[in-house]
Amino acid sequence: MLVGLVIGLLIAYYLYRELYGKRKNLPPGPTPWPVVGNLLQLDQLHPEKTLFDWGKKYGPVFTVWLPLPTLVVNDYDLMKETFLRQGDTFAGRPVLFMTKALLKGNYGLVFANGKMWRENRRFSLHALRDFGIGRNTLQPQIMDQAHQMVASLHNS
Repeated sequence: MLVGLVIGLLIAYYLYRELYGKRKNLPPGPTPWPVVGNLLQLDQLHPEKTLFDWGKKYGPVFTVWLPLPTLVVNDYDLMKETFLRQGDTFAGRPVLFMTKALLKGNYGLVFANGKMWRENRRFSLHALRDFGIGRNTLQPQIMDQAHQMVASLHNS
């Protein structure tokens, strides 16, 4: 029984530290529940209404846990300023545990962010241009194939 109590206290301490330790460096926001964050507090049909209400209560910038901490900017001018001046900081998607585990760091074209995304995009555009995409060099061949297909369908 004593072992169970100690384990329970350790788990409670860990959850408290994880939940509230991370919150001290973030903007204010609604108090999250362990594991699920604020998901159960959001209106399931109209979550934007809940976010709007929280914006009135906590100000134009607040933190919502979905269940990871998510920074919400609830003011157009501030959002515009943030994305224009600090776009690289806020660009991309969070790397989720399952995505990281399944892809093992190989994010490819779909899941890449930041510098990796720019390098992949640059490489892809160069490769596609080498194949004639973005130029008119393939258009005569495409039109020829289209005419042949129409003629084939017409003759059958």
